[in-house]
Amino acid sequence: MKFPIFLASMAAGCMLAAADFRGSELFDRNRIVPEGMGVNIHFFDHESGMDALKSLDMRWLRMDITWDRVEREKGVYDFSQVDKLMNDAKARGLRVLAIIDYANKLYEPEQKVISEAGRRAYSAYAAALVRRYAGHDVIWEIWNEPNNSGFWPGNDPGEYMELVKAAVPAMREADPQAVILGPSAYRVAPEYMEACFKAGLFDYVDAVSFHPYRRHRPEEVLDDVVVLRELMRKYRGPGRELPPIVCSEWGFSATQHDGENGQALRVPRAALLSLMAGIDLYIYYDLWNDGGDATNSEHNYGLFTSPPFLMEKPAAVALKTVAKALAGFRFSRRIGAEENPNRFLLEFVSSSGEKRYAHWSDDEKEHEWRVPAGFGMFSRVTMTGQKRIGVYRPGDRLVSGPAVEYLIPEAAKPENWKVLGVLLPAPDAAGPWQAEPSAEAAVRGERLATGVRDLSGAVDYWFRPEKEDFGKTILTGGDLDRSFLTLEFRLDAEGRPSVRHRVRQGQKWLEPIGTNEAVPPGRWTRMTYAAGWEGRRLYINGQMVASAPAELGPVSPAFHIAPAPLKGEAGQLKVISGDGFQL
Repeated sequence: MKFPIFLASMAAGCMLAAADFRGSELFDRNRIVPEGMGVNIHFFDHESGMDALKSLDMRWLRMDITWDRVEREKGVYDFSQVDKLMNDAKARGLRVLAIIDYANKLYEPEQKVISEAGRRAYSAYAAALVRRYAGHDVIWEIWNEPNNSGFWPGNDPGEYMELVKAAVPAMREADPQAVILGPSAYRVAPEYMEACFKAGLFDYVDAVSFHPYRRHRPEEVLDDVVVLRELMRKYRGPGRELPPIVCSEWGFSATQHDGENGQALRVPRAALLSLMAGIDLYIYYDLWNDGGDATNSEHNYGLFTSPPFLMEKPAAVALKTVAKALAGFRFSRRIGAEENPNRFLLEFVSSSGEKRYAHWSDDEKEHEWRVPAGFGMFSRVTMTGQKRIGVYRPGDRLVSGPAVEYLIPEAAKPENWKVLGVLLPAPDAAGPWQAEPSAEAAVRGERLATGVRDLSGAVDYWFRPEKEDFGKTILTGGDLDRSFLTLEFRLDAEGRPSVRHRVRQGQKWLEPIGTNEAVPPGRWTRMTYAAGWEGRRLYINGQMVASAPAELGPVSPAFHIAPAPLKGEAGQLKVISGDGFQL
């Protein structure tokens, strides 16, 4: 192949400069959710479509800047449609991944560019694009799926690389800072990728792009990335920086994946797995359904229904929830893979050090686990952005299934707690409790009147039992004037504590929660029970020993709370109302 002298000199300069992999700052920023997330579109001018994309809280769009729509007369470019796209994107704060494709019949009879004249014309077109939109937050991709015979007949990597070697130098001359991607391969395609790498792809592009489509588990993309990086190391050489990896297209058709709900299960997992795998840009395919035939897979990749209505599908809500639940956070690590390889528990960290988590399972089964130490208090948010009832803590039981769930920290809020009352012990009791509260809250007597119908908060009780108190109730709550109990602290015959209460719905006793560790006779013990919308927890001497999930309603009325007569001593009793109680 022959080039003019100026193109040959540009090629030499390109090969030196591209080793720096332009866009490193951009790709690093893309690791922060949702900076590296976007959606593929199929229009130049559609205000409602642009608004729908923006509503997802994405930062990128990907679009074909099809050659034969811009150059319909040799050497004459009509950029009016592209201008509209770029301006609309810029107005909404969206960056553009622009695909420079496909063949133009003015130069090539087939859907590929293999003639010298065709390569020259394509290169001129690509350079014109890059020059015109420099500074528009655009990155450029050379073709779409050239290893797919539908887009490049014969899918010959040698032919594709000849185009790359012709076009990229022209693009660098037009804008030396242009960020260029390739080969935009369908799936990881090891043989095709290797041929491109061997032919010098790294000397021309700033990132390697591919499309990890699959019919089964999204989690298989992790294996793809391992294969891809091994190939990259082979041809990049030991100790040399690897270029970023871009997932420039990946979608799930509702037709192939158990309907719209099955699609919605996979979309957020793909986005999270891309972050976990170190993929620097993730583009979902595509924005809206491309038709109305429910049996046609190509019609059902969309996050929205097709125009004019553009209604959100469950997958759109699921992807938007990724962007909102983890906004400002980077992937940090996967937790517990060695314990359960089918459960994914991913940690994300903000610049301030705050941590959030996402979890799910990859095998369509439910996997039970306990929240590890160090998580603190957190709330649970569903795949579709619904905050669940309750506040959870280390030791609580959770279940991972195929739907992603987010764990969002909840700071303890003492201002939400109110001391309803404190029942002081006998004046001569010498317990280890804290100093007496204000006189308004403290009383002496046999029982404490809470003054509320629904006790949602905590009961904090000090007692010093003797062995004779084992097997007995040590504290009760409810309407004690009518002997209607709603709360009961007990020690079993071995001295093991437990607590139970009634819920208003159905006026039923909930299953007791307790511990197998007996309290020591003759020593002061602090027993704290927190209950309400945030769940149920039992603490012994400040350590949580048992918990149960949140209930569907408040506890039954506890007008009065009173210690039971003990052979030992009853100490301070404190009743606190409010959500999110924490010792």
